[in-house]
Amino acid sequence: MKLESSKPAIFFLIMLAFIFTQCHKEEGTTTLDTPDSLGIKGDLNLSFAPRFGDQAFEPVKSYTYTGKQKVMFSKVDFYITGIKLEGNKPYESDMAGLIDLTGDADKRLISMIDIPSGNYTGITFTFGVTPILNKKSPKDFTSNNPLSFSSNYWADWDSYIFSVVQGLFDENGQGNFNAGFSILTGTDDCSEKVEINRAFTIKEGTPGALVFDVDVLSYFKQDSIYYDLVTDPLSHNPGDIDKLRKFAWGMANAIILKN
Repeated sequence: MKLESSKPAIFFLIMLAFIFTQCHKEEGTTTLDTPDSLGIKGDLNLSFAPRFGDQAFEPVKSYTYTGKQKVMFSKVDFYITGIKLEGNKPYESDMAGLIDLTGDADKRLISMIDIPSGNYTGITFTFGVTPILNKKSPKDFTSNNPLSFSSNYWADWDSYIFSVVQGLFDENGQGNFNAGFSILTGTDDCSEKVEINRAFTIKEGTPGALVFDVDVLSYFKQDSIYYDLVTDPLSHNPGDIDKLRKFAWGMANAIILKN
């Protein structure tokens, strides 16, 4: 009789242990943060926000340059290639972006999709076209690739045009914008690497975003010296390569990740 009376008690203890185990598992799955919680792949948007010194940047707007001089821009664009997300498992993209600061917001955006989810420590990319890609020409790319644009390739240089900065300037500051300037960079000498050390996460279903500040004034002003638009308004030939290399360096260093 004693043996039979103990059966309900034993059954109760077994059920209690089972319930406790199940509750413990439920709590673990809701609080544990594992890489699997990030999903498999996610997206990342790289956007470039221009300014001119402490002013918002707009095309065909008059800005004070140096002394009495004033300047306005009709076209400012540049290539971004060789994008790499740094981390324990780096991710390299074959995407190319042609960023047009004088265009609408969608012209200042690179949308990267299907990136392996995970935690990354930074991003690097090339201002201009990487030497490997620069060995090719527009015919080597499909029409939806920015590197297929023949207008951005300079056959005489066997190189893409990495960046274009064009506009008008008023030498005396009296409202007469009657002088033009055109500064174009290209060839492997003018490709510059940009490195950004900032942690970010790629998560499935939640697109990431990195916003870069670009100060167009700093293209022309290195330390306290302004580029001389009066004596050298046209720089886009092999004899100007040393000058253009410095200009490309200034453009690359003007790209800073916003907080």
